[in-house]
Amino acid sequence: MSFIFFLKNPYYKSLLLYLYLKEARKSLNRKVNKMINIWAILVSTIIYFALGALWYSPILFGNIWVKALGINMEDLEQKPIDFIGSAIAAFIATLFLALLLELVGTYDVFISLLVALIVGVGFVLSSGAYNVLYEGKDYIAYLIDGGYHIIALLITGLILGLWQV
Repeated sequence: MSFIFFLKNPYYKSLLLYLYLKEARKSLNRKVNKMINIWAILVSTIIYFALGALWYSPILFGNIWVKALGINMEDLEQKPIDFIGSAIAAFIATLFLALLLELVGTYDVFISLLVALIVGVGFVLSSGAYNVLYEGKDYIAYLIDGGYHIIALLITGLILGLWQV
């Protein structure tokens, strides 16, 4: 039997591909475990979430935000699932910013802040514009929402940069 027989046989091709992917997955898992600082991600997630609670409270922009949406603060029914969903969304945003910083290959604070700003303006603010343009969302509410995410991402970028992901 020659090596070409193995390459032409679908069973062996599948086996070789499986073994290759299995080894690649192990290698990737080792790299991900090394590159992600879970403490930086957890602290950033908590701060991202806490900033949202403060941002949308009457102390900062809560009253302006609900007025822009055409509702009253008392009309907002706060369910536990909303807070859980917000915490999960903050975790995902933090995790993906950390992964993006790792892909960029930087631990520099300035670059971390720049990447966070690019993500905030380039993705969050621009995608939120569709809500204003096509769904009739008030632009003040849009700016408050976008401002929250940009500031939260900048703080996350700062923490990840200082903590060196």
